[in-house]
Amino acid sequence: MAWGTSVALMVGIGIGIYRGASKPEMKENSPPGRSDAALIDTGRRTMRAVTFTEDVAPVLFQQCTPCHRPGQRFPFGLATYQDVVGKADRILAAVTSRRMPPWQADPMCGPFANARLLTTNEIAVFTDWAALGKPEGDPRRLPALPDFTSGWRLGAPDLIASAPAAFRLQPSTNDTYYNMVVPLALDRPRYVRAVEFSPGIAGLVHHAFLRFDRSGRCRKLSAENQGVGFAGLHLPAGAFSSDSQFLSWQPGRAPSEVPVGLAWRLQPGTDLILQLHLSPVSQAYGVQPSVAFYFTDEPPKRHGYKVRLTSFTFTIPAGARDFVVREEFTTPIASQLVALLPHAHRLARRVTVTTTAPGESARRVLEIPRWDFDWQTDYNLRPELTLPAGTKLAVEFSYDNPSSRPVSYGPNTSDEMAELWVLLAVDSAAGVMALGKAESPLVIRDTIAYNEYLLRSDPGDWRARLQVANALLTRRDASGALVQLERAVATAPNEAEPHYWSGYALRELKRMDEAAREFGEAVRCDPSNGAAHGSLGWILLAQRRLEAAAAEFRRALEIDPHDALARRGLAASSSGTPAR
Repeated sequence: MAWGTSVALMVGIGIGIYRGASKPEMKENSPPGRSDAALIDTGRRTMRAVTFTEDVAPVLFQQCTPCHRPGQRFPFGLATYQDVVGKADRILAAVTSRRMPPWQADPMCGPFANARLLTTNEIAVFTDWAALGKPEGDPRRLPALPDFTSGWRLGAPDLIASAPAAFRLQPSTNDTYYNMVVPLALDRPRYVRAVEFSPGIAGLVHHAFLRFDRSGRCRKLSAENQGVGFAGLHLPAGAFSSDSQFLSWQPGRAPSEVPVGLAWRLQPGTDLILQLHLSPVSQAYGVQPSVAFYFTDEPPKRHGYKVRLTSFTFTIPAGARDFVVREEFTTPIASQLVALLPHAHRLARRVTVTTTAPGESARRVLEIPRWDFDWQTDYNLRPELTLPAGTKLAVEFSYDNPSSRPVSYGPNTSDEMAELWVLLAVDSAAGVMALGKAESPLVIRDTIAYNEYLLRSDPGDWRARLQVANALLTRRDASGALVQLERAVATAPNEAEPHYWSGYALRELKRMDEAAREFGEAVRCDPSNGAAHGSLGWILLAQRRLEAAAAEFRRALEIDPHDALARRGLAASSSGTPAR
């Protein structure tokens, strides 16, 4: 018996309950135009005379060819009978084991709007075809291939943003972190409905984050480096992401469509920042990714909020099995659970996400029983799940570590991660503020933990010290923040940000003369720092140095005419009455 036939017979009984076991039912389920004679009795059940052109190709073109075609990351196409028949056994093994199409979630979870799952009937098409000897059928009945446009899976984009030149990735045994700066050609504000990332040469990009900048700081750093971007893990203050969409890419990610009612706005003058984690390579490559944007005229009808559940402090012992990392968050208000995006590396084995409403048992909303690093995606719930106030969101990552060394958190592929992004939707800005307040302790904890991790590797990383200091300031620990800021200033005396935040911390500690000196140093380092001008102006105003204060406020307003605090300060300095 041929291998393909044996597989078909092994699964035949299970399939029969869906496809039917009698001629009348099979006739009803047959495609239009098929005759009653196109039925064969295998001795175990009755099946139609399945052919490639009339049965396999429609499933294949819908579920497989969007990825298996020229311009995609897969090594072979699946567009013709000749493409498929030589690989039939591989295809059959992949679809019957549900390894393909790639979809990691347990089918009992969800349902998910973006699920890439073959139905039992669709799997039966492949098994029946193999059992019958893989016939081609009438070529005239072959359906047309879907219309794929320029390699983009969602069709022709409204805007393609490509790096103006390639970044030259040099041979290295280490991972590389690079931020590419791509100006967006927008003539008016646009609402985004979908985004698709193309990494360029397959295998180079470990992952990518899409961020945005309207301050010009990222563009300035790129120009200073005489390239298309700048190296490192940090972005300047002011870089932002969307609150309504997971703007990241990992191997296997499908195009990202914005959930219903959550379109988000892009303004003219915005730069796209591609934060790239690039894998080690043995030869030089040019890295030049692109991003396709799809727009809509429909403004958002509700607000998105992204919660991150992660850990930067875990260590998986050598030889460990089923080592669990757990994180959780309790929602302060009622909200809608829209989507989930887990991320881990190669030691992860299982991911489980649960929700527990007050007074109820835990509900499993996502289970990935066999984690695969190469096939990561987000999971968009349809219908969305209503979460009452007080619902606990929890994630557990389970790892096996067969190596003889412990493995800890880290961004490199040889390290591990445990990260879940949760997209919630609420009806009001007040709801967003409530979620932000509830999440603040987690954000502060994680900011400190992550940047302390960076400082262990590089104590001279002043930007990491700045992040720790800002987290401590949020915690109202100005003294602790000042310790970090003094070290940052000592490391980078000609950078404006450490001086500015030192001035902020000193002002919180009521050390006004020292605060004024630090704000002045920030202005020296960066005369275009409007916040430093304004902050210095308020101290001068409190000291009754009215003319000097007015000069600082005027400079702040030249930099940002919409600076309401500077306008109030200028009015107060002109009247001689300190404003409150």
